[in-house]
Amino acid sequence: LRGGDVTVAADMSNSEIYVLPRDTGELPEEPPVRTTWTRLGSLTEGAKVFVAGRIRMEGTHAVMCGDASDPLLIVLYDGSERDLLRRCIWSGRQLNEYWNQLTPGALAGGTLALITAAYVLLRSPTGRLPAIAALTLAAIPLLSMVPPGVVLFFTYRWSWRRGRVLRAHRDILRLPLRHLKGSGDSGVLPDGEPYELRYVTQEDAEMLEEIGGQVIRPPIAVDTSRYAAFGYPGPAGLEIPPDPMTEIVIIPGNPTELSLRCQRQARAFELASAAILGTGLLINLTGVFVAFQYIIR
Repeated sequence: LRGGDVTVAADMSNSEIYVLPRDTGELPEEPPVRTTWTRLGSLTEGAKVFVAGRIRMEGTHAVMCGDASDPLLIVLYDGSERDLLRRCIWSGRQLNEYWNQLTPGALAGGTLALITAAYVLLRSPTGRLPAIAALTLAAIPLLSMVPPGVVLFFTYRWSWRRGRVLRAHRDILRLPLRHLKGSGDSGVLPDGEPYELRYVTQEDAEMLEEIGGQVIRPPIAVDTSRYAAFGYPGPAGLEIPPDPMTEIVIIPGNPTELSLRCQRQARAFELASAAILGTGLLINLTGVFVAFQYIIR
């Protein structure tokens, strides 16, 4: 790996590698692809790589390496270094935090167990209603896509996506605050350079945007009478920080208040999503239960 006048080697064999979606100028919807060096094999000359982790010296050579308990953090990306953290935070949030690689197997195992229980119960003269209830519950994985509850399912998807966007905006709004000391308006970057928060007018915010400032506009009502600007304090005002991993950010309003509002609204959409999905399932469960009563005699 080469960065500036520094060259190090990186052992990626024991670490997972994250590949960010292609930079199109817009924040991506899909999450990064997770892979390993065994599947990746090689990188093209000039590929951009972000690596964080332990470093050791082997003679006169620096080597970054990790193990199972302390792996390297490796991100492959394109585009500007100053957008990397924001893109990682945005795309790193899963489309559905309650769905993982174990979910399909768990649903299949539960469905099979319920069908088996229903088969056993039907062999008993008094097991008809419990068997119907078991079969009804076994149909839950498919019920969300069956009318009439399917309408509520798509409403749930919209509501959940809205909450996900708000949670991502909450995290991005908090990103530049990490360099400030406590509740103050100044701090120090990892390279020792100063970093400040200043509240400026709309005209000053537009000037900062022209020199490379990133404007963050959360999808909520904001106060545009003043803008929070984060950057390197230069002789002529805020400038782009020398650290390529630190952004100059412009936010309409108070970032702390906006992040809290995004969090509250995200929670409201999450609760609404659960209620909508539950209502759709209840409607379909009732219909399937009644239908099974007529089918199974």
